[in-house]
Amino acid sequence: MPAMTTARWLWQVVEPVHAVLYFAPELTTEATKSGLASHGSTYFACRAAPLGQATAALVTAVFFGFSSTRVRRSVPSMWELVDPATALQLRTTVADAALRRLLGPVAANPIVARAAELADRAVDGAEMAGRPLAAANAALEVARDPHIRLWQALTTLREHRGDGHCTALVNAGIGPCEAHVLRAGSGAAEPEFLRTSRGWSPQEWADAAEQLRIRGWLSSDGWLTASGTEIRDTYESDTDRLAASPFDALGPEHTEELRAILRQLANTIVAAGGVPIERGLGSPWPPGETM
Repeated sequence: MPAMTTARWLWQVVEPVHAVLYFAPELTTEATKSGLASHGSTYFACRAAPLGQATAALVTAVFFGFSSTRVRRSVPSMWELVDPATALQLRTTVADAALRRLLGPVAANPIVARAAELADRAVDGAEMAGRPLAAANAALEVARDPHIRLWQALTTLREHRGDGHCTALVNAGIGPCEAHVLRAGSGAAEPEFLRTSRGWSPQEWADAAEQLRIRGWLSSDGWLTASGTEIRDTYESDTDRLAASPFDALGPEHTEELRAILRQLANTIVAAGGVPIERGLGSPWPPGETM
């Protein structure tokens, strides 16, 4: 992987705190009340809600990594079950309950309020042009409770990085399914989990792998070649560069302060089983400690 940068450093501790929403049992409980859980649309409704009543075409484009077939199973029919405002309230309710459960008394610690303040400042300094999910999240009303304020700010920062990652992949000429095959080929995640969770058929996965082999990026046994590793390092470095503006604005001292607090919170969440690190959560764990 590329040398550690400030943006990558922060991403590694932002991701576990942000991701509690999608793995919390409270999410299934709340989504069941509306019918979203049985519809299989909970993730799509919660993540797309800041965009308003998004179409399948829009969700496919901005989420990038999901097959259009998988998206269309949920969008737009999920909006018949919940409107975007209700989905936003649902995810806030779940993030509140999950963080209180996972962090315990730490959720009310002044360090959480301090982290929320710093994360909000980072969001304020972020360049939003060309970043639809980040901009939509940044425009949401700010919650009063510090742990929810923090979660929302980190979600915005996470989507800011994700929007830039999509840009880096497009710039490298890499398609959505190909991006997952490359990630699996690096050993960062289990191939079958990536394929099924993003809705790609075995044939679509095989076709993407074949295209990568033709380009010399994937070996016959599914691992990255030297050229494949080089291109992956290139687009990951581009992702870091495009994710830097929030932390450049925050400054090195306050960025390190935020990272230290988030490292503590993320460690507590991971130790409590709040996110499935073993299944290849986007960021590596444990995070790097030096740049």
